[in-house]
Amino acid sequence: MGINRTFQIPRVFPDLSVLENLLALYTSKAISEEEAINTLDLVGLYDKRDQPAKNLTAAESRKLELARALVMKPKLLFLDEPVAGLTLTEMEEVAELLRQVHREGTTLCIIEHTLKFIFDLVERVIVFHVGKKLAEGKPQEVAEDEKVIEVYIGGKYVAEA
Repeated sequence: MGINRTFQIPRVFPDLSVLENLLALYTSKAISEEEAINTLDLVGLYDKRDQPAKNLTAAESRKLELARALVMKPKLLFLDEPVAGLTLTEMEEVAELLRQVHREGTTLCIIEHTLKFIFDLVERVIVFHVGKKLAEGKPQEVAEDEKVIEVYIGGKYVAEA
């Protein structure tokens, strides 16, 4: 249906190679090795394609999780905390990758608690608290919303110009 997702905790097959992790996933639509390799190149894991997934760093495992979703070329991609536990540099790498994916036509729906990452990445933010919508709008508008500040930020967030 053109929809895929990532998981908060990457779900890789540790004993399979990075490439095999992509090829082994989908039975309803065969993934060619070329498609898998192109996707690994896109996420920056081409050089790791023959290594067992268990040898990847946390950031690389997140990229493999993303590659596993992207290899199907979804029109809509749900991402569950794609930068949890990553460094600022790794977050920016993921942000640039997601920008590229979006430019190529994939709609992204991201659940994320790292405000700087999300505010710098998206065009529109919806904030939920205890299962109810707390705020919605452009990142700067949401960042200045008193309810959001009280519940999530604890102080003013100033977006970089």
